[in-house]
This record gives sequence, C-alpha cells and structure tokens, in this order.
Amino acid sequence: MAIPSGSGTEVLKRASGTTTATTTILTVGTHKIVTVLSMLIRNGDGTNDTDLYIKANDGSADRVLIYLGENTGKLLKGSTFVMNDKIVLYPADTLIITEDGSVTLTYWVSYIEQDWS
Repeated sequence: MAIPSGSGTEVLKRASGTTTATTTILTVGTHKIVTVLSMLIRNGDGTNDTDLYIKANDGSADRVLIYLGENTGKLLKGSTFVMNDKIVLYPADTLIITEDGSVTLTYWVSYIEQDWS
C-alpha cells in the first residue's frame, strides 16, 4: 500500500470480547491503517495464573510483541494487564492474543482506524 496522500477518514473504534485460546482481535482491511491506542486484558477466571502473548502477524509470521510467562511473571488470576504503547498495523496485519488455555481472558482494545479507500 502506498502512503496515502488524499482525503480519508479517522474513526475511534474498539474491539472487545472473551477468549480461552488464541484469538485474532483485529484484521486490518485493504486501504486502512490501524493505530492501537490501548489494550486491557483481564484474567477473570479466578482459578489460575496464565501465560499471555500479544502478537502481530505482518503477513509473513507472528511477531511476539509482549510475553508474560514463566520467566517474566504470568498474568495472575484476577489481575488486569494494561498496555498503553501504540502499535501501528497495515493492511492484512492481524493483532492476536494467546493464553495457555487454562483461563478465560476478557479484552478491550481501543484503536484509530484510518480509511483511505
């Protein structure tokens, strides 16, 4: 995708839900750019700590952006992980969260979608 030079739109959006496995939260459409503003991920299961991966797939591979696990400190039962760093995703990129399958995660992602179509 070429760098846009014409008019387009910018809309604040959100994605939310629950997961017990690998979940694709966002897939960026053609002629769009997404800037992730923040992510809240809660281990609301209340029974187990869990590994947490936040990944982006750039079309060729999953890129682990954040890992909370055995050596870095798991996402504790009843706790919330907050990410306020910005992530830019281009067309066909995906944003993915994965946990080890032992808990239910609740997520809320705020982002800006720029549409140049």
